[in-house]
Amino acid sequence: MSELSFEATPDRLVDEGQLQLGIFRTPISEVNLDQARVPGSTSMGSRFKLKEWQHWMVVSPELMLTTAIVDIGYLKLGWIQAVELDTGTRHEWSSQSPLVRCRLSRSLWDDRCHFLQRGQKLRFHNQLHEGRHQLQIEGAPTKTLPEISGKLEVLHDLSAVDPLVVCMPVGEQRAMYSHKVPLPVQGEIHLGHRTYRLSVRDSIAFSDIHKAHYPRHTWWDWACFAYHAEDGRMVGLNLTHGMAQEPTRYSENAVWLDGRPQRQGLARFERHRGDLMQP
Repeated sequence: MSELSFEATPDRLVDEGQLQLGIFRTPISEVNLDQARVPGSTSMGSRFKLKEWQHWMVVSPELMLTTAIVDIGYLKLGWIQAVELDTGTRHEWSSQSPLVRCRLSRSLWDDRCHFLQRGQKLRFHNQLHEGRHQLQIEGAPTKTLPEISGKLEVLHDLSAVDPLVVCMPVGEQRAMYSHKVPLPVQGEIHLGHRTYRLSVRDSIAFSDIHKAHYPRHTWWDWACFAYHAEDGRMVGLNLTHGMAQEPTRYSENAVWLDGRPQRQGLARFERHRGDLMQP
């Protein structure tokens, strides 16, 4: 395998106890990372240590939205973040609890995720067999937040757009799986007294679907964006640093052009040393 090529996609992430590592551009049918055995843990302990989430970033000319369902074993988290681009006004609905009703899908082909908490409800239906994901969000109004609700349909036509699918080593017998791809999206978001209508012509959703057995001390840098070029083509970028072992072989660095990811080399992130929140 050359350094920046793609490998043949396995049917499952763990096959007869062995992790199937690689960088792929088609979905994996059975994302069974929960069956991997972490050194020093029982099979139940390995499943409890699995960190998993589905995170979606949605950008239209008027609104930026991120929403996520996260299960890190001992804690469940959910959030909706919205930025009204004409005014720069930001809103965030978030909650966390070890007892919240939370589920992450085992398959992208036809399976569901949910995060159901008082004042916040997130439902994602992954339907790759029909070429789409359906997202439904609800955030209740508070003293400082307006109400938000909406339904979005993310179009995932595998004949038109290839995802970047990875299973990368992050420690001894530990791996990280991710499925990332920029996709057209349509639907409506109701935010306070405003309604935002998203069209596939000008709106993009970027997926971050993730499962991993991370070491206790883990860090990484991540950046992604997507936009429509002047000729209408969708362009996407994903860059990470500090996550995988053997980074010259395993990385999530890619550019999407005409629906196809092209792997890139190492990425370097620089930041303001005095203020990590600066660009």
